[in-house]
Amino acid sequence: MKIQTKTARRSRLETGCCPLHGSKMHQIDIWYESASGRRYTFVGCMHYGCEVEAMVDDGFSEYGLTEQWAYLLEQSDSGSAKIIHFPSFKERAARVKGKIFS
Repeated sequence: MKIQTKTARRSRLETGCCPLHGSKMHQIDIWYESASGRRYTFVGCMHYGCEVEAMVDDGFSEYGLTEQWAYLLEQSDSGSAKIIHFPSFKERAARVKGKIFS
């Protein structure tokens, strides 16, 4: 995704998408119940190498990033909180090819 402002990331998360990539996040854990009786689970981005996780309620209507990823929404709209580089297919292939012994 080219637009990495706080507003763009927040709007992607509100629709259940990864704030970085914009792809739909899928359930990665079992259901839990809070002390107040609300049910929740964890969802994660399926993009290669991305580890972004969020908590979501049982209606899949309220998404919130887990503590380790909350910084992605703690920035100004003028720039990204942190640049995360995900290797391209060519970069991954080059790394694998470099590990093959001839």
